Amino acid sequence: DVPTASALGVGALALFAVLFTGGVDWLIGRWLKLGLSAREYLRLAFIANGMANTLNLSGAMGASVRLMGLSSHKVPLSRAAALIGMQALSLMSGLSLLVIVTLATSSLPMSSGTPQHWIAAIVLTLSALYLPLYFVLTTRRALMRWLPADVGVPPLQLKIQLTLISFVDWVLAAATLYACIYLSGEHVKPGLLLGAFAGAGVLGLVSQVPGGLGVFDGLILLALT
Repeated sequence: DVPTASALGVGALALFAVLFTGGVDWLIGRWLKLGLSAREYLRLAFIANGMANTLNLSGAMGASVRLMGLSSHKVPLSRAAALIGMQALSLMSGLSLLVIVTLATSSLPMSSGTPQHWIAAIVLTLSALYLPLYFVLTTRRALMRWLPADVGVPPLQLKIQLTLISFVDWVLAAATLYACIYLSGEHVKPGLLLGAFAGAGVLGLVSQVPGGLGVFDGLILLALT
C-alpha cells in the first residue's frame, strides 16, 4: 500500500545516511595524512558501513572491510588501525550527544515514576557521560599510544567535527525509522521516537549478534506500543 515514490524516497534517505557516515573516515584520514581522496574514503566507508549494518558480527565486519580496503591502497597497518579506532570512538560520541539531547528534552518514552523510566534514565545518563570522557581521555597520550607518534593526540576541533557528523548520522538513521513508521500509517511523536531510538541504540551497541539484530533493538517497538 506504500506509494512507490515514497518507498524510493525512504530508500534514498537510508542510502544517504549510510554514505554520510563516510565523512568521519574522511576527516580522520585527512588528519592521519593517508593520502586518499574524499571519494575513496566515502566509497570504502559506504561498503564497510553497509556490510556492518547487515552482517554485524559484533562490530568486526566494518573494521575488517576498512582494514582490507585501506591495505589495498598501501596504507600502513598502524595508520589503518588508527583510523578504525578513531572511527569507533566517534561512533559512540555522536550517540552520546543524541542521548544528552534526549535527556535535556525529557524525551524518555516511558511513563514518569515507573521502574522502567528510572532504569532507562540511569542507562541513558551513563551513556551521556561518554561524551565528556571522550573529550578528556583522548587528550592523554598514554591512553592513545595506538595512534602514530607523529600525529599526536586528536585536536579539539577534529573531535568536535567527528562528534557532530556522528550525531547527524544517528539523527538520519532515526529519521529513516520515523519515515518508515509514518508510511505504515502510524503517527508517532518525533521526540518520543528519538528517545526510544537513542535508548535502543545504546543497548544495541552493548548487545550485538550476527545479522545486526541486537537483542535490545526491539525496545524501540516495545516503547512505542
